[in-house]
Amino acid sequence: MRIDEHCNAFETPRKTVSTEPPQRLSNCQLALKSPISLERHRIEVNSLKAAQLATLRFISLLFLLPGLAGLVISAMISTHYLDTMPRWPTPEEMRMTPRNINGTVVYQTEDEDRRLSIAEYSSVGVFVIGLGLGLVYLEKWGAARAHEAEFDEYTEDLG
Repeated sequence: MRIDEHCNAFETPRKTVSTEPPQRLSNCQLALKSPISLERHRIEVNSLKAAQLATLRFISLLFLLPGLAGLVISAMISTHYLDTMPRWPTPEEMRMTPRNINGTVVYQTEDEDRRLSIAEYSSVGVFVIGLGLGLVYLEKWGAARAHEAEFDEYTEDLG
């Protein structure tokens, strides 16, 4: 958001000597005339955006890392099931529910199937939420860097 768009709600009248109707300039437009005020406003906005970006990054990692850990644990449980579960139904142990693990069918109880499915699906859900927030963070971060480069005093005006 540009500075002159930021506070259009606060209008102050501009006193002129001409016979034209007076122009109304916002506080932000008046602040644009002062380079010191503009720089102070830019620093305040950048520090606010930096804090929001840091919070977004933290929340994204807060979802990504547990989701990834859950996926790894689910894969470890599936591998353990592949090694220990019978490959044919055993009604005396109530292992009648099939699960396909890497092309091999093993039989497990309904409770084991339910627990592993919940762990897998919830881990995927948490990971996808974190991935979505991470993509939003990267988009906002890139926009902030582009905005900084636009107003950087050391960049040349090539166009």
